[in-house]
Amino acid sequence: MGIAEYEPHSERPGHTTYQHQGEQHGFILEGQLELQIADERITLREGDSFSFPTEIIHNAVNRTDRPAKLIWALSPIVIPKDVVVA
Repeated sequence: MGIAEYEPHSERPGHTTYQHQGEQHGFILEGQLELQIADERITLREGDSFSFPTEIIHNAVNRTDRPAKLIWALSPIVIPKDVVVA
């Protein structure tokens, strides 16, 4: 579980998409994020939540001029050791 902050016009550093075992859950605390799950792109706003199986390629991007912040959790409780980067 953690809190992630996205500066304006930013995405997760290092890779454009992720894939690993488990499920990811999140709640947007402030701002707006575009969540990509496979070929689908979903705009999430403050107060929105999400859950998806992390075996599906995914990423999040802040395309706005304002910072975005979310709280997230992975289940089951594991630290992915074999993240597949696409």
